[in-house]
Amino acid sequence: IILKKEIENGIPKIVKFNKSCDKLAISINSFGKNGKNKILVLSNISKESLSSNTFITNEIMIETPVTAMEWNNEDLLVGYQNGLINLINSSNNKILTEKQMHTDAVKMFDKSTKFEQLWLTASSDCTSKEFNINTFEIINTYNHDYPINVAKYNYNNRKSYLGGGLDAMEVAKTNNNDLTFKVFKRGGKMTNIINGHFGPIRDLNFSKVNNNFITASQDGTIIVHLVDNVSEKKNESEPTELTKIKEVVDSTMTTKEKLIDHI
Repeated sequence: IILKKEIENGIPKIVKFNKSCDKLAISINSFGKNGKNKILVLSNISKESLSSNTFITNEIMIETPVTAMEWNNEDLLVGYQNGLINLINSSNNKILTEKQMHTDAVKMFDKSTKFEQLWLTASSDCTSKEFNINTFEIINTYNHDYPINVAKYNYNNRKSYLGGGLDAMEVAKTNNNDLTFKVFKRGGKMTNIINGHFGPIRDLNFSKVNNNFITASQDGTIIVHLVDNVSEKKNESEPTELTKIKEVVDSTMTTKEKLIDHI
């Protein structure tokens, strides 16, 4: 451990290194009478500066709790509990662009690896927005039946995968809950519905060596999915369930080894 930083009157919620790893952003949500919502930006980060406490600290004060945050070059893309998003210069705290993108909390961002100006949002208002980071123009809107926790581009950036669902506390208030992943082609056409989880979906990550992806859920399982290339070549007017390879229900070494083999 080369740095242990205590946060007063607040709870650190999100931490992100920039691409060059010389800056670190920390979002802090307030608690108590003296608490304030803010983002700390630590600059000139290195092993030496962290161990000697000689890094530069910049404090960005904000009104609403941060619920999503990512670096875009040297600027911070920030999403808030009220659905607002903005782009902030991490050096001078200037808000470069701002837009009320959603009506409820922004849960995450995902950047396209093929179209660098395009990003995805996921929101509790049951929508995902694809937008241009330079102008904040909304390119596409994808709709889900329930709150979206995850929205990510697939391996070739031609489709978007959306997942979420109502939390356990909210399920008691309704007879319905959609715990599927919905897959959309760029432009808004839904092509696939992926089943498998019995609790809200929390995360998704694509393999960097093939088309497979892994999902994590509040139901206590992760699932590795194999993308069926044959089914994707069929008529996509009908939603098609992708092949479920493996449910991981424990954390033993044997299970981990098998999971690595599948990936």
